[in-house]
Amino acid sequence: MLVLQAGALNAVGFTALGIYTSHMSGMVADIAQHTMLAEFASLLTGVLAVGAFIAGTMASTILFTWAKRRRLASRYANVLAVEGLLVLAVGFLAGDLDHVRADLILVPALCFAMGLQNALITKIRDFPVRTTHVTGMITDLGVEIGKWIYGGIPRGASSVRMDPHKAKVLAVLVLLFMVGGSLGIVGFWLFDFRALMVGSLLILLLSAPTSIRDMARAGLRPRRRPGGTAA
Repeated sequence: MLVLQAGALNAVGFTALGIYTSHMSGMVADIAQHTMLAEFASLLTGVLAVGAFIAGTMASTILFTWAKRRRLASRYANVLAVEGLLVLAVGFLAGDLDHVRADLILVPALCFAMGLQNALITKIRDFPVRTTHVTGMITDLGVEIGKWIYGGIPRGASSVRMDPHKAKVLAVLVLLFMVGGSLGIVGFWLFDFRALMVGSLLILLLSAPTSIRDMARAGLRPRRRPGGTAA
């Protein structure tokens, strides 16, 4: 689901705004280019985008750590709920923005959402990828295929073995990202930015119940004074 959402957000971002909202390597390269060409409006958009992505990773870490320290089951759901609400707001409001405001508001908002999601995945133990980072997925897939080829060569190192499970997961995730991108483009053609609301509502349906339940319980718990007694 998250990979589909990431693919859709990237595709819609590029189709509507000409920017891949999770591609920070390209974004930093664009910042360098706009700086050298003194294209200050585009430079500002790039700086805001990178800053928003970093802010998203920071917010994800803070939300996750806060919930983890309180042993809440919703530590993943809280971050996803924030992402869902943000993307829902983008889908609802984006159609009323002109091009300039779209660059300065929508691009940072979508980059923030991608930062939230990318950082959250790093908290899942043994998960081999970041859902918004297809370059890394394809690199790891290529490494596994290389191991498979080398292991089949006569006199190849017998200790070199492909991890078939990891390779299958990576291949499926790359395919899902492509499917998400295709769905995002078709949705944008048909419904404009409102297409983003579908994915965001699904994420909210999955995450909000757990998040709301845990937040309610956390709010009802008595505070502990330094001496160990309840406030």
